[in-house]
Amino acid sequence: MVSIFTIKSITVKFFFQTFSLFYFLIYSTISFSQVEKPYLFIPDTKTLSLKITKDLNSDSAKVRAIYEWISNNIKYDLKKAQKFDFSEVPLNKILSKRKAVCSGYSALFNELCKNVKISSVSVPGYVKDINVDITDNFFLDRHIWNAVYLYDKWQLLDVCWDAGYIKYSKQTFWGKIIFTLTAGKHNHIKYKPRFVQCPSKTYFLKSGSFFKIDHLPLNPIWQLNNPLINIKQFKEDSSYYFKNYKLKNVFYQEDKGTEKERNIYYSQNEDERKINNGFKGYSFNNRNHYCLAEAYSKMAFNRASDISFSNNDTINQQIYCDSVINLSDKAIAEFDSNSIYLIKQKVELSTNNSVKKRILFSQNNNLITSSKKVFSNLSRGVRLMRKSKTSVKSMNKSFERKHLKAENDDSFYNRKYSAKPNPTDSLNFLYEALFMNDSISLQHDSIVIAYNQLDSLIEKIKNITYVYTKELKAIRQKNNRVKEARFEHYDDFDYEIRMPKDSLMKYKYINDGVLYLDSIFNHKYGKSRRFSPYYNTN
Repeated sequence: MVSIFTIKSITVKFFFQTFSLFYFLIYSTISFSQVEKPYLFIPDTKTLSLKITKDLNSDSAKVRAIYEWISNNIKYDLKKAQKFDFSEVPLNKILSKRKAVCSGYSALFNELCKNVKISSVSVPGYVKDINVDITDNFFLDRHIWNAVYLYDKWQLLDVCWDAGYIKYSKQTFWGKIIFTLTAGKHNHIKYKPRFVQCPSKTYFLKSGSFFKIDHLPLNPIWQLNNPLINIKQFKEDSSYYFKNYKLKNVFYQEDKGTEKERNIYYSQNEDERKINNGFKGYSFNNRNHYCLAEAYSKMAFNRASDISFSNNDTINQQIYCDSVINLSDKAIAEFDSNSIYLIKQKVELSTNNSVKKRILFSQNNNLITSSKKVFSNLSRGVRLMRKSKTSVKSMNKSFERKHLKAENDDSFYNRKYSAKPNPTDSLNFLYEALFMNDSISLQHDSIVIAYNQLDSLIEKIKNITYVYTKELKAIRQKNNRVKEARFEHYDDFDYEIRMPKDSLMKYKYINDGVLYLDSIFNHKYGKSRRFSPYYNTN
C-alpha cells in the first residue's frame, strides 16, 4: 500500500517539474524576444541608455536608437489620460509599467539623451487632433514633444504620437462571424477605446515647417520656422483638417536673436524654463492663463524656499514673505482667470455643437425628404408603366379585332354588280375603304407612339436603376466607412466623414434629378414635380 508521504513527495516533484518547465518557457520567450523588445528588466535609465546606444558612434544614430526603443516599448497610458491625470510620474515607474502619457514620453527621451550627452528639451504647446475643430480656440497647452540639437541645429520630434494611435472601436465576436458570412458587406463593432502600438517616424527629426500643421509651441522660440506664425494663423490654417500635408521637410535659416534665446533656454533649469514658458506663452496667447499661473506659483515657491528662519534680519524676512504672498495672490488670480476662460471655452464648444447639430438636422431632413420623393416618383413611374402597358394591350386587341373583322367582311366581295357601272356605288366603296384605312393607320400610329413612350419610360427607369444598382456596393462601403469613422470620434464635419458623405450626396442628387426631368411625368400629372436639391452648408 502506498503511503501518504510517498503521494506527497510525488505531488511535490510533479509540481516542481511543472514549475521548472513553465519557468523555462517564460525565460526562453523572454530570451528570444530580446531582438524586438530587449531589456525587459532595466535597473535605471543610465544603464538603459548605454545599452541602447552601445556600439553607436554618431549622435544621430543614438537619437534614432533611443527614439525607436521608446516608441516600441512604451505604451500610451490611456486610462490615465481619460482621467485627465497628466501629473509627473517617476521615470523608474514608467520603465517598470511600460506606460506613460505625453509628458512621460518627453521626460524619458530627455533623460536618455542626457545620459549620452545629447542636448534635448521638452516643448509644451497646442495640437490639432480629432477633438479640435477649425472654429475652436486654444485655451490650454495640452501636449508635450521634444527638440533635439543635432548637426548645429535644433530639430523637432514627437515620440508619443509616433508610438501608436488610439483605436476607439472593436469588432465583436458576432461581428467577425457576420463579416465572414457576408463577405465583408456587414459588420458589427462596439465602442472600446484602447491604445494600438504602431511605431513610426512621421514626427522624427522634422522642421518647424512640418510641425506647424498640427503642433504649435507654447513658447514661440521653438517654432523653428521663419517667419513665425501667431495663434490666429494656426487656428485658421485648414491643412490639418483637409489632410493637405506638406510632406517636404524644409529647414529655414533661423535668425540669430531666436537662436540666442534657445541657447539661454537650454542653459536654464526646469523651474526657470517653466517660468520662461509661462510669461512667453501668455504673451503669445492671452487666452492661456494657466501657464502664467504656473509661472507665478513656481516663483512663489522658489522665493519661499529662500526664506531662512534662523536669520535675525526680520526686515528682509518680511520683504521675502510679502513677495511670496504677492506672487501667490497673482497665481491665484491667474488660476481664477483660467477657470473663467475655461467656462468661456465650454460655452463656445456648446454653441458650436448646437450649430453643427442644427446644420446636420437640416441636411438629414433634406436627405429624407428627397429620398421619399424619389421613392414616390419611382412608384408613380411603375404605376404609369403598368397602366400604359394595359392600355397598349387593349388597343392592340381592339386593332386585331377590327383588322380581323375587315378581313372577314364579305359585303364588298359579294355585292351584286349593276348592269352598268354606278358612279355613286364606286365612290361610296372608295370612301368606306379610305375611312377604314385611315382608322387603321391612326390606331397603328397611336399604338406605335404608346409603345415608344413606354419603351422610353422603361429605358429611363432601367438606366437609373442600373446606375443605382451598379454603385450600390460602393455606397454600402462608404456608409460602413462613415459608421466606423463615427466610432473613432469623428463627426460629420471631419474630413474622414465629410468627403465620402459629400461625394455620396452629390452623386445621389445628380441621379435623383433625372427622375424629375421626364416630360411624361409632367404631362401626366399636369405640372412639374422637379426636386431642387438644397444642400445647406452654412
